[in-house]
Amino acid sequence: MMIDVRQVCHPEAVRSFDTEQLRRHFLVERMFEAGKLLLTYSHVERFVIGGAVPITEALVLKSDKATIGSPN
Repeated sequence: MMIDVRQVCHPEAVRSFDTEQLRRHFLVERMFEAGKLLLTYSHVERFVIGGAVPITEALVLKSDKATIGSPN
Protein backbone atom coordinates (compact mmCIF):
# COMPACT_ATOMS: atom_id res chain seq x y z
CA MET A 1 0.00 0.00 0.00
CA MET A 2 1.29 3.43 -0.92
CA ILE A 3 -0.05 6.66 0.59
CA ASP A 4 0.81 9.98 -1.05
CA VAL A 5 0.29 12.76 1.51
CA ARG A 6 -0.54 16.21 0.15
CA GLN A 7 0.03 19.17 2.46
CA VAL A 8 -1.98 22.39 2.50
CA CYS A 9 -0.75 25.28 0.34
CA HIS A 10 -1.26 28.85 1.44
CA PRO A 11 -3.96 30.52 -0.72
CA GLU A 12 -1.65 33.41 -1.61
CA ALA A 13 1.01 30.97 -2.81
CA VAL A 14 -1.51 29.08 -4.95
CA ARG A 15 -2.40 32.27 -6.82
CA SER A 16 1.12 32.39 -8.21
CA PHE A 17 1.35 28.68 -9.16
CA ASP A 18 1.88 27.82 -12.79
CA THR A 19 0.20 24.79 -14.40
CA GLU A 20 2.99 22.40 -13.40
CA GLN A 21 2.81 23.48 -9.74
CA LEU A 22 -0.99 23.22 -9.66
CA ARG A 23 -0.84 19.71 -11.10
CA ARG A 24 1.88 18.64 -8.65
CA HIS A 25 -0.09 19.85 -5.62
CA PHE A 26 -3.68 19.00 -6.59
CA LEU A 27 -3.91 16.46 -9.43
CA VAL A 28 -4.19 12.79 -8.48
CA GLU A 29 -2.97 10.83 -11.49
CA ARG A 30 -2.11 7.41 -10.08
CA MET A 31 -5.19 5.68 -8.67
CA PHE A 32 -5.35 2.29 -10.35
CA GLU A 33 -2.38 -0.01 -10.93
CA ALA A 34 -2.54 -3.78 -11.26
CA GLY A 35 -1.83 -5.55 -7.99
CA LYS A 36 -1.61 -2.36 -5.93
CA LEU A 37 -3.55 -0.30 -3.44
CA LEU A 38 -2.79 3.40 -4.02
CA LEU A 39 -4.12 6.17 -1.78
CA THR A 40 -3.76 9.94 -1.66
CA TYR A 41 -4.44 11.74 1.63
CA SER A 42 -5.14 15.43 1.12
CA HIS A 43 -4.86 17.83 4.04
CA VAL A 44 -6.64 20.46 1.90
CA GLU A 45 -10.07 18.83 2.17
CA ARG A 46 -9.08 16.15 4.72
CA PHE A 47 -10.01 13.23 2.52
CA VAL A 48 -8.48 10.02 1.25
CA ILE A 49 -8.98 8.98 -2.37
CA GLY A 50 -7.59 5.91 -4.05
CA GLY A 51 -8.03 2.68 -5.87
CA ALA A 52 -7.36 -1.01 -5.42
CA VAL A 53 -6.74 -3.51 -8.22
CA PRO A 54 -6.25 -7.00 -6.75
CA ILE A 55 -4.91 -9.45 -9.33
CA THR A 56 -3.48 -12.62 -7.78
CA GLU A 57 -3.92 -11.98 -4.07
CA ALA A 58 -5.96 -9.88 -1.66
CA LEU A 59 -4.79 -6.34 -0.97
CA VAL A 60 -4.56 -5.33 2.68
CA LEU A 61 -5.58 -1.90 3.94
CA LYS A 62 -3.37 -1.26 6.99
CA SER A 63 -3.49 1.67 9.37
CA ASP A 64 -0.24 3.60 9.56
CA LYS A 65 -0.48 5.61 12.77
CA ALA A 66 2.50 7.78 11.85
CA THR A 67 0.79 8.86 8.62
CA ILE A 68 -2.74 9.36 9.90
CA GLY A 69 -1.59 10.96 13.16
CA SER A 70 -3.89 8.99 15.43
CA PRO A 71 -2.91 6.89 18.45
CA ASN A 72 -5.93 4.61 17.85
